[in-house]
Amino acid sequence: MADTLQLGAVNELLSCDALCKHQQCNLVSCLKQLVQASKWQLAYFKQMDNAVKIDYDAIANWFYTMKDFAIKSQQKCQKTLSRLEWAVTLQEATRTFVNEMEPQVNELLEAFQILATGRVPPR
Repeated sequence: MADTLQLGAVNELLSCDALCKHQQCNLVSCLKQLVQASKWQLAYFKQMDNAVKIDYDAIANWFYTMKDFAIKSQQKCQKTLSRLEWAVTLQEATRTFVNEMEPQVNELLEAFQILATGRVPPR
């Protein structure tokens, strides 16, 4: 009976030892999977870092392009506005000149008519 108990204890120890070895294999397998997943995650983060840097550079480039466009547009608007102001001033000066010269031109036309026809027109 003692042999049977000892044999049962040995079998139980062997069974526990086999279970421990199996659990160790599972643990090693899980650790290997964890290491592999960590490597993939690290590679993914490195790729994301590059993508974020490229996106940042593209956004910064777009911002500076838009800023440059806005500055140039503002300068063109200022130049156009200045030209329009000059045109309005010139138009007003021309209108004033024509209004002031109209009586004198009418007098010259009357003088030419007198010279051409030899008669004084009625007033």
